[in-house]
Amino acid sequence: MRLVRFFTAFGLALVMCLSFAQEGFSNQMAESTFSDAQKQEIEQLVRTLLTEKDPGIVIEAARRIHQQDEEKARVKAETTLKKNLDKIINTPFSPIGGNPKGDVTVMEFFDYNCPYCHKAQANLQALLQSDKNIRVVYKEFPIFGDSSLTISKIALAAHKQGKYEAFHQALMTASGGPLTEATVYRIAKATGLDVEKLKKDKDDPKIMEALQQNVSLARELGASGTPAFIIGTQFFSGLVPVEVMKDAIAKERAQTQKSR
Repeated sequence: MRLVRFFTAFGLALVMCLSFAQEGFSNQMAESTFSDAQKQEIEQLVRTLLTEKDPGIVIEAARRIHQQDEEKARVKAETTLKKNLDKIINTPFSPIGGNPKGDVTVMEFFDYNCPYCHKAQANLQALLQSDKNIRVVYKEFPIFGDSSLTISKIALAAHKQGKYEAFHQALMTASGGPLTEATVYRIAKATGLDVEKLKKDKDDPKIMEALQQNVSLARELGASGTPAFIIGTQFFSGLVPVEVMKDAIAKERAQTQKSR
């Protein structure tokens, strides 16, 4: 997702720069005292600079746009979190993992058919193994179509049976490509879940309502893809390395100590 946004920014920067060379200068110089020949020469100089002599200008512009975009998303997310943190975490269909009484909360938005979410799960488990004082809040964010939506509904139905985290872990570590409904029910049975009850409970209107709330919250926080993490009041988009997560947790704990 970050890579897509970078190249989008790169394309926009390139279009803006060439447009500036072709149109911006022409419009501004139309009212100047430059002759037509002089205007063409200046436009050619700008084009040569951007495309031949120093194309790094365009790359630098794209990089800055990318950084500014990420910073705006981070500030927006953190502002929203600080205002609504309790409401965001304490909802009926926001399963809790790790240490429910942990001093730092890690919230993850994910999709079971997102390959990077499967990688993120390995990082999250490594983090939980190294730090036993972390609470995890799982936010189902099915954005990969109807199959993902169905799997999320089944997962939240498992929450009613008190086996969400074990089921979630089994789904995230399953091999063999994208999950199908049949595979999910097979994993559910192996996890000790009542499959017939799952099939009935997944159609509970409250589950669909919870998923819609998750989608709305993700959009409000600026999470346009998966995975996305919130560590304390810090927002991270994409696959987050374990060490970065540890640093963010240390920052949250230091801030808590400072505010006491």
